[in-house]
Amino acid sequence: MTPWHAHHISERYSLLTIIVLGESIVGCSLAMADALNNQRFSTELIFLMVGGLMMMFTMWWSYFDTSIAERLNSRKMAFTWGYGHFFVFISIAAIGAGLAAAVDVVSHEAMISSEKESYFVAISLILYTTSLYLLHELHHQHGWKKILYPLTVVIVLCIPLLLKPAGYAIFAMAVVYALRLMFSKCYLA
Repeated sequence: MTPWHAHHISERYSLLTIIVLGESIVGCSLAMADALNNQRFSTELIFLMVGGLMMMFTMWWSYFDTSIAERLNSRKMAFTWGYGHFFVFISIAAIGAGLAAAVDVVSHEAMISSEKESYFVAISLILYTTSLYLLHELHHQHGWKKILYPLTVVIVLCIPLLLKPAGYAIFAMAVVYALRLMFSKCYLA
């Protein structure tokens, strides 16, 4: 049998997560720099920039909020956790691409509607949230904390219906995601 060490496994996946988050942030910042260099400046673009940065930061915070190595106590759990990261990596990359495309939507340079763009980011954020919930938290949370993840998913999915401009909708999604994280840490600890 191949020897393995739970702390090494969790560290490697954490490093890959940081790389994917970094690549997504670089892609978004390049798209925003292009929009600003071409004088496509608006208040919606500022909300998109702040919301995108806040979303990426809270995604980092939620991933690294708990140590997972102690929970990887069997090979089956380690393999499930490892292969489950496919959805974590895909969702982070999709959010990065969605935020970069949202810059074009806000700048009126894209052929996709603002609502469809908002739904793309929302569904990608829901995939990320659900993946983390299943891989990190489902079996270890109790009480109200266990309900916050599904509640966040419902609220994020409703935001594109209520806010049509993509920049404002993405900002609202980031605020909801950050509030869920702060509320669970500060009040439900």
